[in-house]
Amino acid sequence: MDNVRKSPRTTLPVLYQSERLVVVQKPAGLASQPGAGIKSSVVEVVEQQLGVRPYLVHRLDRDTDGLLVLARNHEAAGAFSKQMNGPEVEKSYLAICAGRFGRPTGQIDESVTVKGVERSALTRYRVLRSIGKFSLLEITLGTGRMHQIRIHLAQTGRPVVGDDLHGDFALNRELRRTHGVKNLMLCAFRLRFPDGRKSVVLTAELPEHMLEFLAVYNAVDAIPPATERVRRRR
Repeated sequence: MDNVRKSPRTTLPVLYQSERLVVVQKPAGLASQPGAGIKSSVVEVVEQQLGVRPYLVHRLDRDTDGLLVLARNHEAAGAFSKQMNGPEVEKSYLAICAGRFGRPTGQIDESVTVKGVERSALTRYRVLRSIGKFSLLEITLGTGRMHQIRIHLAQTGRPVVGDDLHGDFALNRELRRTHGVKNLMLCAFRLRFPDGRKSVVLTAELPEHMLEFLAVYNAVDAIPPATERVRRRR
């Protein structure tokens, strides 16, 4: 499996555009925004690609693949940032974790520590497929804490495969040797949000490193079907 961090990015897949928003699929290994020690980020790539300096309205971890929303202007960024954790916006993730679950659905509500402060957190999960000693999960967030999914799954003893910060380091080394796993098995997979009078639903392409891992266990068919539509809101 290729390590995407070694491949410089000049363009990103654009899944949706309007006068206010742009939605792209961010690859694992690319930072969401500029910062110290960061050579390239989604903000810079989108600016070069579309000719507009975008504003982030939410973030994905550098190691996480998936759907990322940017605004075309400051006013849109402020308005949409307020909506991101509200009931009108639905975000779901796909994760491959180490370990299996006794129940098909559940939730994790242990607190997480963010920058030294303990914060309440809620993660809901649904088991899509048990694959060997691993599980493919669909995850929705009740809160949006930094690294929440990764921390919560690690707290249950079922860390995200390839997580080099909160995960099972020995298992990661073994999977790197036996399966070529170099990337975090986590994708911001589906997003529903309002854009003016439109309701938009988008689905990401599952990244190659996750598809290849699922293919080893003949579990690609467990991926939820793609949904991509825009309709008028009443």
